[in-house]
Amino acid sequence: MMMLHQQLRLSRNITTAAWQNTSIGRFMCSAAVGSRGDTEIDTNKPRARTDLSSYTKRPARLGGGKGSNNRLRPPTDVEKNSRTSFSGGNLHRLDDSGDNRIRRQQHGSRTDIFPHNLNAAKSPPIRYNNFKSNNRSETAENKQLYHNIIRCNTIEDTVAVAHDHLDKLSPRTTAAVWKHLSSLLGKPHHNQKNANALDEQLEKQLAMLLSHTSNQITEHNPAVLANTAHALASIVKTTTLATNHKKHNGSMDQLFHNLLINDNVNIWNKLQNRYLQMEKSFGARQIVTLAWSFATVLDPIKRNNNHNSSLLNVAPFFSAAYRTFQSKRETFSTKHLVNLAWSCMTCRYNMPELFDLLADEFVSRTHDPNEVENFDAVTLCQLASSFAKAKHNDARLFQAIAKAVSPILHDFNGRHLANLIQPFAFAQIVPKLGDDGRILFDEVAKVTILRVNSLAPQNMANILWAYATSEQPHPELFNAIAQEAAPRLKEFSSKQLANLAWALSKYPPTESKDYIFDRIATEVVDRGMESFTNQGLTMVAHSFATVGHTSHGNFWNTVERAAVDRASQFGHLECAQMAWSFATIGRSSDELFRHIERVAISNIRAFNSQGLSNLAWAFSMLGYDSLPIFEAIAKSSMNKMSDFKPAEKAMLVLSFSRISHPFQSLFDQVASQSIFELKSFGSLDLFNMVLSYSKADASRRNKKLLKAIADEIVCRPSSLSPKMLVGIAWSYANEGFRDPKLFSVISQECLGYCDSLDSQEIASLAWSFVSVGCRDRLLLQTLAEKSDTKWEEFDAQPLANMAWAFATAEEDKPSLFEGIADSAITIKNNFTSQGVSNLLWAFSAAGYPEQRLFQSLAIPASSILNEASHQSLANIAWAYSVANVEDSSLFNEQFVSFCVQKEHDFDYQGLRQLHQWNLWRKELKSDIVLPIDLGSRCFNEFSKQSLITSDLQKQVVSVLHSVRFNVDEEVQTNSGYFLDATFINNGKVIGLEIDGPSHFIGKKKKGNTILKKRQVANIDHIPIISVPYWEWNDLVSVEDKERYILTLLEALFRSFDRVDGLKESNIIILADGCEAAADDNATATTTTTKKKKKKKKKKTNFKHGVAPLETRENYKQHLKLLKEKIDKRQAPFQPIKNGSIQLLQLPHRHGSARAIAAAFKAEKSLISTPYILIGQHDNFFVKDVSYLTSLISYLEEDHTSSWLQCVHFPSTATLHYVEKVKRRYDLDISKFCVGYDGGSFIPLVFWFGRTHLARTSYYTNFILKQCPNLQVSDHLEEIFGTQQLSELNQINKKSEDEFEEEFRRVHRKYSNYVFFDNDTPEEQTEVLYHMSGRKVRAATTSAQPSEQEIPRPNPDPRRNASFNPQPKSFTSARRSIASVPGLEFVPQESGNSNKTPKKFKQNCFHCGKKGHSFKFCPSIQEDADMPSIDVLQI
Repeated sequence: MMMLHQQLRLSRNITTAAWQNTSIGRFMCSAAVGSRGDTEIDTNKPRARTDLSSYTKRPARLGGGKGSNNRLRPPTDVEKNSRTSFSGGNLHRLDDSGDNRIRRQQHGSRTDIFPHNLNAAKSPPIRYNNFKSNNRSETAENKQLYHNIIRCNTIEDTVAVAHDHLDKLSPRTTAAVWKHLSSLLGKPHHNQKNANALDEQLEKQLAMLLSHTSNQITEHNPAVLANTAHALASIVKTTTLATNHKKHNGSMDQLFHNLLINDNVNIWNKLQNRYLQMEKSFGARQIVTLAWSFATVLDPIKRNNNHNSSLLNVAPFFSAAYRTFQSKRETFSTKHLVNLAWSCMTCRYNMPELFDLLADEFVSRTHDPNEVENFDAVTLCQLASSFAKAKHNDARLFQAIAKAVSPILHDFNGRHLANLIQPFAFAQIVPKLGDDGRILFDEVAKVTILRVNSLAPQNMANILWAYATSEQPHPELFNAIAQEAAPRLKEFSSKQLANLAWALSKYPPTESKDYIFDRIATEVVDRGMESFTNQGLTMVAHSFATVGHTSHGNFWNTVERAAVDRASQFGHLECAQMAWSFATIGRSSDELFRHIERVAISNIRAFNSQGLSNLAWAFSMLGYDSLPIFEAIAKSSMNKMSDFKPAEKAMLVLSFSRISHPFQSLFDQVASQSIFELKSFGSLDLFNMVLSYSKADASRRNKKLLKAIADEIVCRPSSLSPKMLVGIAWSYANEGFRDPKLFSVISQECLGYCDSLDSQEIASLAWSFVSVGCRDRLLLQTLAEKSDTKWEEFDAQPLANMAWAFATAEEDKPSLFEGIADSAITIKNNFTSQGVSNLLWAFSAAGYPEQRLFQSLAIPASSILNEASHQSLANIAWAYSVANVEDSSLFNEQFVSFCVQKEHDFDYQGLRQLHQWNLWRKELKSDIVLPIDLGSRCFNEFSKQSLITSDLQKQVVSVLHSVRFNVDEEVQTNSGYFLDATFINNGKVIGLEIDGPSHFIGKKKKGNTILKKRQVANIDHIPIISVPYWEWNDLVSVEDKERYILTLLEALFRSFDRVDGLKESNIIILADGCEAAADDNATATTTTTKKKKKKKKKKTNFKHGVAPLETRENYKQHLKLLKEKIDKRQAPFQPIKNGSIQLLQLPHRHGSARAIAAAFKAEKSLISTPYILIGQHDNFFVKDVSYLTSLISYLEEDHTSSWLQCVHFPSTATLHYVEKVKRRYDLDISKFCVGYDGGSFIPLVFWFGRTHLARTSYYTNFILKQCPNLQVSDHLEEIFGTQQLSELNQINKKSEDEFEEEFRRVHRKYSNYVFFDNDTPEEQTEVLYHMSGRKVRAATTSAQPSEQEIPRPNPDPRRNASFNPQPKSFTSARRSIASVPGLEFVPQESGNSNKTPKKFKQNCFHCGKKGHSFKFCPSIQEDADMPSIDVLQI
């Protein structure tokens, strides 16, 4: 039986069907949901729990033929093509394009799918399988006529026979005629006779037959009426499906369709009226049959008559059916209940009283064991779907269905599971299965995981859709389906693929998120976007944007091209969602957004509040500051403002705050509506509101709103994250809005979470508090401590903000300013004019005029003077005056010219700063000074400073009078400065400055105090005595104070030498990841066959990033403790004065080679020195190295750059190296050794990876370029060592004359040497010791290992005297064992000597033979070959 597809307006729809057999009395029910066919259940038979997935779409014919009962047959081609799919909340054919909708709750959060005009498949009709004329009242002539009709094999013959005997056709026989015509229409060959043209006579005969039928309706009894309606509805169902899909060119099918739908709609009203006349005579089966018939024809009638619902109004029928059911409910079987609910839902007749009654009846039957025994998967699924589609979400009913499902859930196949869980998702009901906390979704997930290999693509997409819609994250289920779907994506239709992506974007699988989205992206690119609907295209883009998957560039290129081509066809939802997707991943597309803008403006009224806010957010996020689109959005939003939710209002004003066009009226309207509903705003909404009004400069007009938001935040501060609080503090500070309660709460909330703040947030928080005068000392102290270890993370502006905040707050933090200076120098070219002026001002004001900082920033500052404001010019001038750093590239005629251009912009503060700069120029005796007019203005303003005499000043002056000094107070010098006092000593004027707390930060002089003292001394030639307040306060008696003043006079003429610091170095601890990256595991993916998928358990392999969970957690804890020690500078992680220790943690397993490459690629500032020392964690220095500086100096010499790139330190492997190479490889390298400073450089024939010194360029230009595609298992030593040795061995085969030249040529490629500071081979000792991690472990006690505990290959080390190496031996005459505090040796296993050695691919170091290692070398067993052992204390 063909499936009838109809256009439904219901937001959610599952297609179902019901049919009967009147002859036998069996009632059948099937749910045409899923993709494998429908199910038939015979309620007269005992319930058997079998796999129903093999049942066909067409019910087995019951009765009417020999052996026909319950026979199954494979589906026809028509049926195969009519399978239905329940995806994205809608039933649709697998080849149907459908139209799902995505609705965005708020930017970046969850989405819902809303159906729209989907072709939903109808269920199979109630089937009456034979119309034998077995009624005793039928005449013999009627019986014979009936048999003649059913023997006809064509439609034309059937109609002709019926037409010729119209006057003899009884109502029952007439119903049989239509039934027979219905069966003939369902056959694939029914149109062959009239394939090219219709017989006009046939059309007339059919019209007369239908007219005859219509006239007979008043004579129909309940059974005949139901049979007639059923037969006619079956024809409508068959022809509608055929005409929709143009199966037969619309010939015969179109004729019947027009006859029953377009031309004779009134016959359906007659059928309904006849029912109403004798409704009390109808039984349950006849009522359900009529309900199915009306549900089948209603949509085609409306669709073919411009959706005119007045042509057929089925409300009277369902009202009467409700009355009958109310009085005869006990006569309705459970399947009757289900089909009645389905029919009412399909007709979209809003009759809650009927659904309430149906729900009550079903719930009551769940308590009857006999009824429960007859429940099956199809019945329960169809009942749930009918109620969900009708939006009658009765919690009692769904709970009862869940209870009924529980004991038979393990009998459900994949299609049943999908059809069951979807209605619960539609209804947003999550029922519990007992008091133990189990819920239906968990139990369905367990069964689904067991059946995952048998799930059809539609089932997978539908199940994940249901879980995502119900917000039921089930990691195991999502992982299982993702893994199952990945290799089968080609089986998915485009709609299914879109729904799968959408569901996975809601709850990405934890184990394979990137993998599954990569596979989906590849599949989308391969098949192209032609098969995707506009909604499918939007859904896929939205899904990938939600998870932030941007690595597959071809995918987004494909989406963009398709979106550009189709943008003119987009609806308002597609416009908003496509724009949101591109904005979320930060992908600009001018052409796409131009199309979206044009479509959106023309259709702006169709956008709801959510669409308007998302559209505005997307355009503003990508910087598309187009006035027309924002005007349209603003106008429409203001008209619909009452519809906006709090989150949408916040998103709207946030978007408009980013653009250059002011929309004050919009901000005012949002403020007026929001101020009284702030309690309904979420934390993110409050944050966005504050940020928006601050950025848009709209807060001054809406101060009441800001005050109300501040009060609301104070009431619930813990609901906002620390990062949000930082943004709120910045917004209020930016507006100069000081609210002590708010800032106090922000400080309390942020103090415990400063570790989670990034560099910009730390700087923003410090700046905000200081800007509004809330100088929270504890908070600033905490921020300073957290910054000490992350200065390299700060950008230019955060550095300037930090310096400004701590200078303004007068916090004495030497390490902070030192860290800022170091970092600022490395990014000196990144500062804006305001940033550099604020930074320099802060250092000078705080009394930290770092010479190196000012020298480094001079040239960058000079390049941006044309952008500098008048205040920035004044700050730069004043800061350099304090630092006393002259630079002609900055201060020249151009600088003076810029000052003159902005002469009238300077305020009094700027003029005073310029006067002090002018004085500094005189100090330097420079010709670069301000013009006379501008200089006079600056002097006059500087001379107007108000004078305040402090109590401390009065005390000091009084003491000076007592020691017979004539003191003048408040004396102005020729330069314009005012001195607290002056007096004459030995004929010389001495200036006295009584420095109270305002002159210091801690006990360090501020910049203005430093500058005043220096300039008065140099320009006015008056030496200054400074009396710090703390020293004066420590003096108790007058005699002490007098003696103190005289001591200061003597100290006036003394000065202090400056001491240079040690050379600084940066230490980088490179921590490799513990887990392999997804790409590295790609090759380990197991193959899958159609029959069975074998999974291989991954074995532990630390080198390849396969480690047990416990090991991974231990490693993470280890790195955490390591970082804490580095941050706290605990021994031994204590850098020298200006040095640093950094921990670079790699996110996943790299391997040694790739880890080194990652360090070079991490940041430009990470490795910036010309030389680098690369060390391994298990290589220990066991001898003092006093020649490192000398080595670097030697490398600096020009002649070394061509042959010396890499220098190794001596180790056991390189002791007596010349002899070993000669013995092992027959290479004489003695002539290539280079003497230096009493030692020698010996060329290496094998590239070692041990700790070594190298030029940084050696790695960047040679090592890493030679290996662009490193793998996890790669080691540089294996790559270059084997390569170098092979090339050198080939040279040896050449003639003696060519050897030296060729050796130098090849070796210069590697340029690697080992350096011995003593050229005497007998005195050579190792500098490096390699500690094997497999032989030691953490000590259980603090005691050092005894001599007996140290493993030795031979117990008698005295045999060194007879050491006789093999001809190819690389073994040294002595070996070393290290004793390390805190480590102990791993005990040897018993019977270890009998252990079978693993296959060894390299050559043995001892004998030179291949196939075994040194440990298992046969010749090592001879005592004479055993080297001695030294114990090294580390």
